[in-house]
Amino acid sequence: MEFGGLKPNDITFLSLLCGCSHTGLTDEGLECFNEMISRHNIVPRAEHFSCMVDLYARRGQLEEAYNMICRMNIKPNASLWGAILGACSIYGNMPLGKTAAMHIFGMDPENLVNYVVLASIYTAAGAWNNAWKVRNLLKERKLKKATASSLLQSTEIKFELLQAN
Repeated sequence: MEFGGLKPNDITFLSLLCGCSHTGLTDEGLECFNEMISRHNIVPRAEHFSCMVDLYARRGQLEEAYNMICRMNIKPNASLWGAILGACSIYGNMPLGKTAAMHIFGMDPENLVNYVVLASIYTAAGAWNNAWKVRNLLKERKLKKATASSLLQSTEIKFELLQAN
């Protein structure tokens, strides 16, 4: 790109980071991220950090993902913490999973999925009491999975399909 006289911008690097994340190229992604900042003077946005956190999380490098969030120059959002929570579920990291969940619950307390993921982390680790506490918290907060529906209409008849829990 640069050989053709084109200068990469933040979107160019976002595409590169996303590609590195989805193909497991952790070292190349980190090199790209660092070059974006040092060589091209591009200030990373939340989307760039999200790609980097996802890149580390997919490789099981959860501490690196956590450290990336801690070093960011912007406030982390629930999506970033969600990437770590999901990876903690896959790789069985209960302490970091709990940390990520606590951050998410402060930002997005109504999202049922995060509670379920934390409960499954506890269950997989054999921390049954903690899993039950999370399940009870769901009941206390009256959080339920939204019923899915689809509306179909022909010229003469209207159908509504509901998915029961």
